[in-house]
Amino acid sequence: FKSKIEMVSPDCIRTSIIANIDPKAPLPQAVINYVMKKAAGVMLYILVKAAMKISQFYENPHRICIRNDPDFYLHWMLPKFQKFCQKMGWVFDVPIAILESKR
Repeated sequence: FKSKIEMVSPDCIRTSIIANIDPKAPLPQAVINYVMKKAAGVMLYILVKAAMKISQFYENPHRICIRNDPDFYLHWMLPKFQKFCQKMGWVFDVPIAILESKR
């Protein structure tokens, strides 16, 4: 499958998922589309819940990984996000987990 994540604003994204599925069964396309929409919705729901836990719990495994990898999150990704938000005229609040990174 392919996915695209587009930043619409500092706190909003638009996602697109394209999947080529052959269920090896004679299912109507409407059924396949319905199942895929539900599966994508569940996947995005789980992703949002995981992201919320990062900011809420200091010992969250994802937050620990962010803290322990400043080369990627602090030095590589953060400047790109800041530059993009500045270009769009958006105010970008740096996520707390990145600020906790060991410099």
